[in-house]
Amino acid sequence: MPVVLPILAGLAAAAFWDLPIDKALYSPGAAWAVLIERFGQIPGLLLSLWALLVLNAGLSGGRARRILLGLLNFLVCDLVLEYTLLDLACGALDLRKQADMINFAAAHAGQIRAVSATLVLAGMLLLKYFFRSYASGNRVFARVTTVMFAVSQVLLEVFKNLWGRVRFRDLAPGYSNFHVWYYPQGAAGNHSFPSGHTALAWAMLPAFLLFRKSPALRRAALWLSAAWGVTVALGRMTLGAHFLSDVLFASLITIVPFMLMLRHERAADTL
Repeated sequence: MPVVLPILAGLAAAAFWDLPIDKALYSPGAAWAVLIERFGQIPGLLLSLWALLVLNAGLSGGRARRILLGLLNFLVCDLVLEYTLLDLACGALDLRKQADMINFAAAHAGQIRAVSATLVLAGMLLLKYFFRSYASGNRVFARVTTVMFAVSQVLLEVFKNLWGRVRFRDLAPGYSNFHVWYYPQGAAGNHSFPSGHTALAWAMLPAFLLFRKSPALRRAALWLSAAWGVTVALGRMTLGAHFLSDVLFASLITIVPFMLMLRHERAADTL
């Protein structure tokens, strides 16, 4: 996997250049980076949700198995859409502090849950009974995206909670509490490492699988997805929300599962 080598080289370089690079890039008033902070997770979340819905339409096996997996899929889809709607609402209201987002979520939990459950149920029924051929034709996309999303998000939460790294913009005067990326601080309540926005930006990579009949569109979708991943990573560094190593590691834990799943599907001759 040649694409992994530059990421690993970047992580090695970040052990020495994390702080100088962020200091050089830091521009908290950059409007484009603020937009990415507010809405940058939405595309990756929506594509992952779509993959889960498509996956549900193709569930097989006995009745009891299909019902159980369908209920599990509904719960996961509902959680993903609830988070997406919350993120979208907070972005529109420019609520970027965690405390403000938590307060907003607590005040509007019922409405968000009702809208989310209704939309998920409608999507599941439409794909199951009206667009079944579409769902059947995009099962590879659904499997690749779902596995990549699940693996990257689990790893993301594990590392965020174990590493406890302070964001660049929250560092003490003189950067006295800065630590290199490979030195975990434990569950200290800080969540800089790795970058959630960047992981979800790279979650757009499987979008090219939706364009089975057009090689030109497949290539365009793949390049646009890669450009989006780089842009979001730069935006997070520009606002001081993450270090170079944060975005590189987030890229690694998303791109590697994607490539492994793609290789698996090709080996199974389903691509």
